[in-house]
Amino acid sequence: MAWRMKRQLSNVFFLLVLTIMATTAAAALEVEITPIKDNVLPLESGTYEVIFTNDILETEVVNIRADATDWIITPQSVSVPVNGSTKTIELIITPRSGVGLSNYRIPLVFEGKRSGDVIEKSVFLSISLDLLAKGYPPNLKLNVTAMHRVDPREPYEVAVFIRNNNLREYKDLKINIMSDLFSEEVITPLQPLSTFRKKLSFSLDPEQAPGEHDLEVVITLPEEGNVIAKDVSTFEVIGYATLVYDREVRDRGLLKSAEVITLSNDGNKDLTKTITYEVTIWEDLFLKASTKGDVVRDEERKLAWGVTLAPQETQEIVLTRNYVPLAVIIIVLILAVIAYFRLRSPIIVIKEAQVSAADKQGTNEMKVRVFIKNRSRREVTKLKIIDRVPHIAEFMSHTHLGTLQPAKVTRSERKGTIVRWEIDTLEPYEERIISFKVRSKLKIIGKMSLPETKVKYEDMGSRERITMSGPMHIMRRR
Repeated sequence: MAWRMKRQLSNVFFLLVLTIMATTAAAALEVEITPIKDNVLPLESGTYEVIFTNDILETEVVNIRADATDWIITPQSVSVPVNGSTKTIELIITPRSGVGLSNYRIPLVFEGKRSGDVIEKSVFLSISLDLLAKGYPPNLKLNVTAMHRVDPREPYEVAVFIRNNNLREYKDLKINIMSDLFSEEVITPLQPLSTFRKKLSFSLDPEQAPGEHDLEVVITLPEEGNVIAKDVSTFEVIGYATLVYDREVRDRGLLKSAEVITLSNDGNKDLTKTITYEVTIWEDLFLKASTKGDVVRDEERKLAWGVTLAPQETQEIVLTRNYVPLAVIIIVLILAVIAYFRLRSPIIVIKEAQVSAADKQGTNEMKVRVFIKNRSRREVTKLKIIDRVPHIAEFMSHTHLGTLQPAKVTRSERKGTIVRWEIDTLEPYEERIISFKVRSKLKIIGKMSLPETKVKYEDMGSRERITMSGPMHIMRRR
């Protein structure tokens, strides 16, 4: 009796374990399928919503396949999170070429790699032309290729590619290419299952400031007014700065001229640059710039200006060369030389003396010579040479041949002896020498001074003029 009871308990326990295992195995992976689009035209794909439930304690990887070779399944594998989690996907079934118009039952197999569960389910897909009577929904693929960075001086190019993925024909497909810098509208027909390509070029403002801008390409159907495709991207207008340098000579005169350096920023961003101008030390003395520059010395001497220009800004540097002060100085010097030669005395008078007799007690006799020369190109007339001998000395005239004899000798107690010679005419560059001796009444020790020799003559205007020789100092040498 006890043995029979133990056997019954063992059978109950075994059945309970089998029930738990069966329940666990049945609940490990669940698949629920809901059709989204199961009535399609040729070359179109059916879509289905699939919900996976995973009841095991690790992530389940489910492989999906069709139990037939006429269909392409996308995706073919999916990961489902752990412990009662769900995951929803869109399953796409695409017929291969050769699949005709009909209603199809498509067996699907879902296999869990970790749990080992295999679930078989079927979906239905109808391929027919019934939708043509209702009209194809728009199915266009839009691809836009455009430059990401553009120099505003260059054209901006945009390439538009459109593919019609179904059998619908479009008579007036409107394509709008829009930006805040440009816009264009293109209207074109599009045949079923055909493509459209167009490359557009837009001219930008060369002075456009640097920055980012949106590019939007929109496809609409005018009869329906709705947007069926759209592409939005951005592009950058790059900055550039170009210095335009020009030199022009204006107001050229005999002694004064102005050279204008024109600097322009032919760009769309600020420009900072150092401008140099070669100049010699001599030119720098007479050069004046409207904008003060620094002197730079490397291999050559230059003036340098630091310039900052805004986009499209122009600045002028005026260099003025003024040689008027130099001309004035030269003219003054020329006039001074002319005045000197015109106003200077044509007569040169040089007086010299030499001791001719002396002893230990002192000097008692000197020989005096007076040189008179006409250094001009014209005759000088009515010359009167007047010399004076101090009262402590005695005048002694020479009687040598060729020596000019005095015209008059006058003795005075106060002034001494006054001697005068006369010459009627002195030819250009002619020279005369007057020689005489002076004998001292006393012995002269040390320095002795002789008075100046005076020459009176008449100039071209018959005016009397006087030239002096300058004083004469004689010192006896021991």
